This record gives sequence, C-alpha cells and structure tokens, in this order.
Amino acid sequence: MASILQGEIAAEIVAALEAERVPYALTLVRQETGGDPWDPIIVDVPYDCRGWRDDYSLDERDGTLIQQDDVRVFIIASSLAIEPTTADTISLAGVSHSIVSVKRDPAGALWEVQARR
Repeated sequence: MASILQGEIAAEIVAALEAERVPYALTLVRQETGGDPWDPIIVDVPYDCRGWRDDYSLDERDGTLIQQDDVRVFIIASSLAIEPTTADTISLAGVSHSIVSVKRDPAGALWEVQARR
C-alpha cells in the first residue's frame, strides 16, 4: 500500500523547492560491470540529478554514526533514474563523497543521503 503522502503531494514539494531555486545539479556515480563476460571491466556510470547539500547539527554528530565531515544531501527523487545505494558515490561541486546511508522521505519526493568524504 502506498503512502497517502505520495503522488500529488510529492509533486507539490518538488515544485515549491524548484520555485525557490533550492536544488542544483548533482551527479550520482554507480560502478557497473561491462565488456566481455570473460574479461569484464568496471565502468563509472554518471546519473545526473538535482538536489542540495545540508549540514548535520552539532547534536547529530556523534563521531561514530555521523562523523565531523559528513554531510546530508537531499536528492529530488523524480530527477534520478535509479535508487541510490551505499555502493554509489555522489559528486558535490566536483568533490566525490561515498554514500553511508540512504532513506526516502514519507512523501516519496526526496532521497536523504548521508555522504562522507
């Protein structure tokens, strides 16, 4: 059963964020295997998306689960063709970050990503 927050409400959230010019271009990178099955190669495949970076509060930074340099990244779900995973990386202003955790908001409008340099 889908959440009652999904659908129209998600679209309204995205429209409001875009109207305020909050999101900007981000790139999620996934390593995929290609080439010959007997001699595979690993290729970085970029997925363009839109979102923004936010900082964790001092209270949230425990030094273990959320480290000092970790950042919170919000990705507009409808702007990304794939579901992000902890095997992916995300590029913020040209700086690559590993993805530590991923969750989706109740409306299904955003992916919330914990990223680490």
